[in-house]
Amino acid sequence: MKNTTAGLLAGATFVAGAGAGLATMAFTDTALPIQPKAEGWDKVDQVRKLIETHSLKDISEEDLLTGALDGMTAALDDPYSDFLDAEETSQFTDSIESSFEGIGATLEKKGEDILIVAPIKGAPAEAAGLRAGDVITAVDGESIEGMAVEEAVQLIRGEKGTVVTLTIQRGGQEADYEITRDTIPIETVYSEVKEQDGKKIGYIEVTQFSEPTADEFWSSLRRSSQKTSIASSSTCAGTRVVCFLPSSR
Repeated sequence: MKNTTAGLLAGATFVAGAGAGLATMAFTDTALPIQPKAEGWDKVDQVRKLIETHSLKDISEEDLLTGALDGMTAALDDPYSDFLDAEETSQFTDSIESSFEGIGATLEKKGEDILIVAPIKGAPAEAAGLRAGDVITAVDGESIEGMAVEEAVQLIRGEKGTVVTLTIQRGGQEADYEITRDTIPIETVYSEVKEQDGKKIGYIEVTQFSEPTADEFWSSLRRSSQKTSIASSSTCAGTRVVCFLPSSR
């Protein structure tokens, strides 16, 4: 196994966040090597050399490095932080751009389960009847138990017009849903004005964060402010729903 550590991280990304947003750091070969700052880091290299010398399994140094980086982020025990390899980085970039081809649902891993956070409004997932909180147990008959979210997403996405079957667990029962993939425009902000107690209240919902979210949010805010008297704001349900309340005059 050749020493090809420098350059193996080209195109890789570390994604960190605490629910309120995302911070990404892309690595390139110019960022390496990283000098260890704590005692014991030399053990990582010792293990690598032992595997290289004695392992019966042929494994590339790139796979070893990716595994080590996956382990570091897993040690954070933070569902919003992850290390993405080059392929996963490409998928992540697609997910925050203006559109993609798939079923239109936001996923997250909770414990050992992969759940639907929310189907995108008007997307095939919503039309098929998928709901927030549904647990995906299989894709086209293949169990996704133990998979990372990125691996499950790779199975679920596909070309427009093709069909994917998701096995969904809901309320202790399982059922299969056949969904035809489509081009999914990423609209991350939805707004509406409701009347309550004779006052108009503007509701702005942020379903996920992507490139156009900030512009869409401020555009929705401007539209809502023309229809309501906004005096204060509060955050509901974490960072997903922002409710703009009318003044109390």
